[in-house]
Order: sequence, then structure tokens, then C-alpha cells
Amino acid sequence: MTGAIVDEVPISKELMENNLAAEGCLDGSYRILANITGMWLIQGIIQSLNLPDNNETYDKITKMAKEAKPFTSYINVDDASLQNPDDMIKAIKEQSIKDSKLELKDTSEVIRTALEGIAFRVNETKEKLEKILKINFKRVHAVGGGTRNKLLCQFISDATGLEVITGPVEGTAVGNLVSQLYALGTLKNFEEIRDLIKRSFQFQTYEPENTELWKEAFMKFKRFEY
Repeated sequence: MTGAIVDEVPISKELMENNLAAEGCLDGSYRILANITGMWLIQGIIQSLNLPDNNETYDKITKMAKEAKPFTSYINVDDASLQNPDDMIKAIKEQSIKDSKLELKDTSEVIRTALEGIAFRVNETKEKLEKILKINFKRVHAVGGGTRNKLLCQFISDATGLEVITGPVEGTAVGNLVSQLYALGTLKNFEEIRDLIKRSFQFQTYEPENTELWKEAFMKFKRFEY
């Protein structure tokens, strides 16, 4: 999910047209967001390769993506064909031909295209949110298991041109925990909640690189109609 926290929901036709959701937050604010397919694509690639789902495999997959040529193709990572295919690698190759008329020849290109596609969708959503909410993002804060993939985090920073801060990895569990502490009165306000999280976990920061190349690639990405 990619979104922004606001005090009020801007009821508008643009929210519906862009398939953006509004969720209530514990402190009374709202989160305007889009659901974006993420590491599910990489998990599917690992299954297609019949590899174990462990850190060693993810390191191998990341190394393959790093060594692949950038911007070989462009895909819509949210296409229905990628939600539960029997063979994710085959599905991504077919999606590449469908979306950009480009053929992915090897697995490393498939992996990199998937990661780049996620980063492009994050940036696309960021631009929509900035326009609809009339805001300018200064940074991206990413939580959850996907932040373990440092290459994806760097790609998101490159694609958005923004600093990306990651952590905690177990975002859902931490959110559940601090919500209960807040409900019990152990934590009095959201300043205390944020302070506790900052003191309890390590965070990593990514700075944008090669932004002009990513901007040029993103313009090509936007020209494809899904």
C-alpha cells in the first residue's frame, strides 16, 4: 500500500476515478492510499524457480536484478494476470509483451522489471496523491517485510526522487502492540508512540540516485496504456 495521512478526507470524484481508498487511523486522522502489488511478484518468481523461501534466495534474486540491464521493459504490476499465476516468470514475460511489446529474455530481466515496475507504481501513486491532496511529499516512510529488499527501497527512492526511510520491518505487529499500549493508557499520546518506536528499532535511509534516468524511464512507462 502507498498513501498519505491527512486530517480530513477530500471527498472528490478524483479519489474514485483513481481507485484510492480512505482508511480511518487510531488518532482520528485518515490514510488515503492505493493498493500496489509488491513483493508478491518476487515470491512468485522464487516459486517458479523452485527455490527455498529464505534469505539466501532473496540475496541471490537481488544480485541477479542488480546485474540485469535497467529498464528493459515496463509492466503494470497490478494487472490481474499477476495476482495468482501458475508460473510468475511466464506471466511477467507475457505481461511485458502485452504492456510494452517488449520480450524479456532471461530471469534476471524479469526480476528487475518486476522491481522497477513496483517503484514506478509507487511514484505514479505519489504524483496522483500530490495532485489530489495538493501536497508535496518530502520523504517516503516504508514499513513491513518488503523493506528487507534494499534494492527495491533504493529503486523507490530513485523513482520518486525522495529520501526513503525504512522500518520497522514487522510493521503490522508493532502497530498492533502500540495500539494496545495506547488503549491501556500506558502510552498517553501519539508523540509518545512515535518516540517509543524511534527508540526501539533501527531505521535505514536511502537517498535518490540517477534521478534523471529514472524520470526519463518513468515518462516512457506512463506512455503505455493498461
